[in-house]
Amino acid sequence: MFRHSDYAEEKFTLTNQKVVNISLEHKVKGIEEVILNAGYYKVKDKERTGSIAKVSAKDIENQPVTNVLSALQGQMAGVNITSSSGNNSGGFDVQIRGRNSLRTVTNSLINGNEPLYVIDGIPVGGQLATSYTGGFEPMRDINPLNAMNPNDIESIEVLKDADATAIYGSRGGNGVILITTKKGSSKDIQFSLNTSYSLSSVANRLEMISTEQYIQMRKQAFANDGITTLPASAYDLNGKWDQSRYTDWQKDSYWPYCRKYANITFS
Repeated sequence: MFRHSDYAEEKFTLTNQKVVNISLEHKVKGIEEVILNAGYYKVKDKERTGSIAKVSAKDIENQPVTNVLSALQGQMAGVNITSSSGNNSGGFDVQIRGRNSLRTVTNSLINGNEPLYVIDGIPVGGQLATSYTGGFEPMRDINPLNAMNPNDIESIEVLKDADATAIYGSRGGNGVILITTKKGSSKDIQFSLNTSYSLSSVANRLEMISTEQYIQMRKQAFANDGITTLPASAYDLNGKWDQSRYTDWQKDSYWPYCRKYANITFS
């Protein structure tokens, strides 16, 4: 057997030959071209002139995330994605190549650092204002991409430099995130099932003082102020409240969290 990385493999059966003449055929390796979505047109990766980063469906399907932007965290250079709150439906703070404006949702009606989102050619705002966020997320907006299933995305491209402004104008001054969803094809029917199971718990808890230490602190505070007669409102010291009772609210409030996820698709 004659084997070479650049030539096709050849097998010979040897009998009594002293000299064997062989001729190996050159193996042609086909290089798969990477096609990037640059907005209103598509370009080959080797022919692009701007900085375009791409995340494919294979990179997303192995991540147990519920938000599209969560799948981009740590995947692209120069793209900083952080969650603006701990809520599942909360928004994301996305900065492409740093902060470009001093305007935020706290000092302006809009966030001057938000990139432009384009889903299948349709521009979508990065933040969605709603009256329902005032109670649990003041001065924040929800993310309109939160309703998208990450498994329905074919690819995500990020335009980082002048390509964004050349195509989309001033709206793309902070960069453009292009999202292409999966579409039907004439191939065989495919069935896929994705499941995930996760557990989470609080790793470290705050060290709190006990009831005895709290009462001692309160008594020392009155003594430092020269107060010998306790006021009527000092229920914790005048005997109206049980001074031996103690409740660890962190232990009673923080429970292990279990999350199950299942997604079935036909295509």
